[in-house]
Amino acid sequence: LLHSLPYSDRIRVRSDVTTLNTQINSLQYKLGLHAHPNGLSEHFIQLFGTIPIYFQGLQYNIPVSIFIPYAYPYQPPLVYVTPTADMRIKPGHAQVDPTGACAGVQYLHMWSSHSSLIELVTVLSSLFSNDPPVYRFLGDSVSPLSYPTRTNLISSPTQPNYSQPSTAYPQQQQPQLPYPQP
Repeated sequence: LLHSLPYSDRIRVRSDVTTLNTQINSLQYKLGLHAHPNGLSEHFIQLFGTIPIYFQGLQYNIPVSIFIPYAYPYQPPLVYVTPTADMRIKPGHAQVDPTGACAGVQYLHMWSSHSSLIELVTVLSSLFSNDPPVYRFLGDSVSPLSYPTRTNLISSPTQPNYSQPSTAYPQQQQPQLPYPQP
C-alpha cells in the first residue's frame, strides 16, 4: 500500500500506523480519498474507526478518520470526527468544528517530527473524555436525556460496526446521561 504513494518517510509511516493499529484495535487503516477545502483530492493512508473515551465513569467510542499526509511526520495528520447517522457534532465544541475537523486540537498545532499517532490518539481520548464532541440525535430533535452512549467495544478487527445504534451510545438497559447544553 505504501509503495504506491509518495510518502517522504515510508518507514516512519509504516511504524506509526502499525503501532497504533496494534495498540488501538478499534482503528483500522486503508487507502482513503481526502478532499481538501480547495476542492483537490488526494489518496492518503486513512485510519478509521473509533477512539475509546471515558465520560462520567462510562466508556464510549468516538468515530474518527485520520488521514496521514505525504509529508508525515513533518506535517500533522488530518483528523475528523465522523458522526454516525444518529449522532451530531456538538455545537460550539472547542476542538471540533461543525464539519468534524479537529481544528482546535492544540497537539496538532504544535506537531513536530517527534510527535506520534499514539500520542495524538491519547490526547484526543483525553480531550474528548472531558468534553465529548458528539451527541445522540433522534429524528428531528435532540433527545434531552441522551448523550454518547456506553459501548461494548467488541469490534471486528477488519471493520468497526457503525450500523448499530449502540456503537456510540449507552445500551438501552443503562441509564441515559443528560446532554450538557452547549
